[in-house]
Amino acid sequence: METNSQLISKYLKRLYQRGLTTCFSGNISLRELDSYFISQAGIDKSQIEKKNVAQMSYSDDILNGVEPSSEYQIHRLIYQSRSEINAIIHAHPPFSTAFALSNQKLDSRISSEMYKNLGIIAYADYAKPGSLELARIVCQCAAESNTILMMNHGVIVLSENIHQAYYMIELLEQLTEMTYIIKSIGQQQPLSEKHLRELAL
Repeated sequence: METNSQLISKYLKRLYQRGLTTCFSGNISLRELDSYFISQAGIDKSQIEKKNVAQMSYSDDILNGVEPSSEYQIHRLIYQSRSEINAIIHAHPPFSTAFALSNQKLDSRISSEMYKNLGIIAYADYAKPGSLELARIVCQCAAESNTILMMNHGVIVLSENIHQAYYMIELLEQLTEMTYIIKSIGQQQPLSEKHLRELAL
């Protein structure tokens, strides 16, 4: 069975290899009982290994001597407010980030798969990366959504496990690409309220 540190390094490499984040951007965390694991600050995602993962307490103590991502406070606040969330991915997929940079909105209701896995997408106002202000803004959005576009920054997804969180990043990027194509060929056709209710059953 893979450890949390192994899973974080594995999925960050996968994000980088798929072009869903750049070598020095993005981070992943996983909850573990009374602490959480998060990728190291400033680590090249193409070279990350399990030793490059910090273990943090909820009082901001570093438990294993590895410096955490500068955005660790986003992860901490979400874990403290959402007990069912065990995995968080922050990344910079090109199409989705382009929408975040241009303040464009996405509608997951155009596809049953996207709506069921992404839910309604939230939008976090810009604040300085790594700041407590940004962490509080994102955490407020996370109270109502598991998929968040961070304006002028990137994206963040929350899930019960790392496998689903990674899938959400791929789906979000696909949704954004499809939205871009739809804008060039016609008009979006969201699912009806009846169809959305059926998906919730």
